[in-house]
Amino acid sequence: MRTLLRSVHGTLALLPDLLRSCWQVDRRLTLAFFGTAALAAVLQIATSVTFKHLVDAMVNLSRTDVTIPLAVVAVVAVRYAVHFAGDLVRWILHDTYFAYLFRWRVQNHVVRSLAEAVSHLDVPHLENAETQSLIATVRDNASWRVSSFLERTAHLLFHVVALVSAIVLLVPYGWWIPLAIILLS
Repeated sequence: MRTLLRSVHGTLALLPDLLRSCWQVDRRLTLAFFGTAALAAVLQIATSVTFKHLVDAMVNLSRTDVTIPLAVVAVVAVRYAVHFAGDLVRWILHDTYFAYLFRWRVQNHVVRSLAEAVSHLDVPHLENAETQSLIATVRDNASWRVSSFLERTAHLLFHVVALVSAIVLLVPYGWWIPLAIILLS
């Protein structure tokens, strides 16, 4: 358990440096990549809110002369529009377009940084078999591991924003409801 906690702490300690590096590579792309992850989470919660409004509209319209089918069609149309917008943001913008560009830019930055570091090594270091082995290992793993870690961080952001949004929406109905849902999940 201690090893796991040390590993998590070490990983989280590197996250600010990685994000700072990504910010220096391309600010707008970094903001778009992580921003669309957060926006997709909020839109997912907004889909659930439209169902709440559907139920509220059904209850309120049962007391008036307005036809229920018109209200149902309107709320269901809004629900599908919000769901479509969430899918568009998450799957097309975030997971396809921005993830591809972000991965490409980060991998290029990592490979370029590695090439610069290797070019500054002394010849005796470069001729050393152990150094060559380390350089080969870093060359093989660094480019994809960094971008994969940042993509997983964006997925974590998505889930944290969704959780916080759901808690904010459920707390007015009782503090114990979000707690019960989290414990039962």
